[in-house]
Amino acid sequence: MSAQAQEQQQQQQQQSESSGGFGSMLMNSVKKALNKNGLTGQDGTANPNDKAGASYQKLTDTKLKDLFKAHPVRNDMNPPAFPKVAIRILSHSKSLGQWENRSNTPNECVNYQVTLWTDEKTSEKFENLRMCATDLAFNISFTTVRSPWPVKFNYNKNSGQVRDDGPVAPKQPYPTDPVARNLMYGGGVFYIGSMFVQLGYEWEYPHDTMRVWVSGVSADGKIAPAVAPALDAGHSAGGKPDSAPEPGAFISTPAPGQYDGSDRNFDRSLLVKANGGFEIKVKSKSGAARAGSGEGQLSDAPGGWSHSAGRCTMTLMRAAGGVRLKAEGCVEAWGDVPFDGRYQFKSAVAATQP
Repeated sequence: MSAQAQEQQQQQQQQSESSGGFGSMLMNSVKKALNKNGLTGQDGTANPNDKAGASYQKLTDTKLKDLFKAHPVRNDMNPPAFPKVAIRILSHSKSLGQWENRSNTPNECVNYQVTLWTDEKTSEKFENLRMCATDLAFNISFTTVRSPWPVKFNYNKNSGQVRDDGPVAPKQPYPTDPVARNLMYGGGVFYIGSMFVQLGYEWEYPHDTMRVWVSGVSADGKIAPAVAPALDAGHSAGGKPDSAPEPGAFISTPAPGQYDGSDRNFDRSLLVKANGGFEIKVKSKSGAARAGSGEGQLSDAPGGWSHSAGRCTMTLMRAAGGVRLKAEGCVEAWGDVPFDGRYQFKSAVAATQP
């Protein structure tokens, strides 16, 4: 290769890396992780030590690949209503909801299923689909995936807040509950965006109808029911002692029940009611007259739930086996005691408790 040709090749490579932006950074990060773990990416053969597995079902191995390229919008004023696709995220690597702490390993995966509608009465379900870090589409900006796509023109009827797998799409194409928001505003945006690329769907094209939506997102394979089952305090429906709920099992509120955040200096108890109300009590163990208490109503917040009244703000973040609590500006209202800490789930309360 001549010196001039080598120089041109280097310039092209630099331009490509510059235009790739964050996508290139992500790709390089994943490649480094692959090399560190002795694994190969899309350009090599699968390593038998790859825990993500080389035999999982990929969207690109099904007829869903480039589906919308085969059925494009040919008339802006009369776009096609079908085919339609409902994506349901069944589980995902926990680090994807904590993007700043993500591990950048090929074992970060999303497990999902897709329901394809070819008309109002004909559907086909694609189950056991998985997308891992090595399957992502790189050098593409997925920032706009976080915006409601598409919103300018929606010619189809919708099902409002009812989110299911079709054939009628919900009002908003992506869920707004904390679990879904955590995934989208974390690393999940690259996975959702890569699904769109593989489907051949142009999510920014304003004249496309609601032909793609996410019907639900779960961190643990469970989509929370609209009404929680009634439980006797301290026991599950089967009569066995309660086990700690997994993060994401409840969406609108934390799992109703008693939580304990005691340490060697303070007794701390948190009661979460079925309607999202809460009561918190803290008392010193040393015999000193140090105690405090508060109550209020929880509402959805990114990564968990929050309460605000005047200067007092309390947030609850999801944590394995319970919640992590942080209170700010609550001394005057609740008392000068430390409320912050991790509260472990101890026992359930009945769903009908006010």
